[in-house]
Amino acid sequence: MKTLGKILFSAIIGLFVLQSTPLQAKKNVEFKQLFRQTHKTTVEGSRQGAAIFDKYLVQCHNANKTMAFYDMETQKLIEVVETGAYSKTYHCNNAGFGKARYDKADFFPLLYVSMENIKEHKVLVFRIEKGDHFKVSCVQTITFPKPEEIDVYYPNMVLDNDKGELIQMGYKQKSYKKSAPNNRIEIIRYKLPKLSDGNVTLTTSDMLDRFEIPCVTATQGAFCKKGKIYQVYGAPGGEWGINFQRINLKKRKVEILDDLEAKGFPTEPEGFSVYKKSYICCGVNGQVFEITVK
Repeated sequence: MKTLGKILFSAIIGLFVLQSTPLQAKKNVEFKQLFRQTHKTTVEGSRQGAAIFDKYLVQCHNANKTMAFYDMETQKLIEVVETGAYSKTYHCNNAGFGKARYDKADFFPLLYVSMENIKEHKVLVFRIEKGDHFKVSCVQTITFPKPEEIDVYYPNMVLDNDKGELIQMGYKQKSYKKSAPNNRIEIIRYKLPKLSDGNVTLTTSDMLDRFEIPCVTATQGAFCKKGKIYQVYGAPGGEWGINFQRINLKKRKVEILDDLEAKGFPTEPEGFSVYKKSYICCGVNGQVFEITVK
């Protein structure tokens, strides 16, 4: 593990590179609606993070009372199941499948869900059992360092399955808005804890790397592919805006930042995942979109 001093030095170098490197010209990012989710939600249980494995889309909800399962081939609801891990402070802002399985015979790998709640800075790890009905159970909790200890608030997680890493993304200030003075998005890499480690609380000594990028209001769903984070942001109206961003982890910089609201994206983007070679974004109102980056 790197020492904290090395991490701080790397962060300073990364910031210098970021400030001295101009943002690339916007790419042509387009979207189209594929279908609309049909299960009903409540105000407390609004749609949030989502992840796809094989042909199955798993839709998470605020407070984490239930998960909904959809078949991407038929675009139909299969069923809604209880998680057994309900809490009013669980926001379930992002979700992603890892590579490891609870049992070698399991169809699904472990599902990681992060909260992005000011009172929660943790990741819940779920086993999904596939049979006549789906069964969901929480099998591990990974807790990030306290926000005030590392100045990372409203933390999200993203999995880098190629490197076996857990990436923490959050805000430098106690706000998820771009308008907050000197706000930035912090990105920290950790080695992904093993399931056999049990419940884990990460510390600053576990950091592998840390850097920051310019602030974009309201981080939403994200995934990592070939060393790059793909993420959606915001909500309709006001200062929020709706944006798409691609971040190069190796180069520590933003490669694409595109305004989706200006292109007519109609709802708050939530879950963001990959199905075959398509990027799939689930809206808070149940619309499911394919996003294309040309």
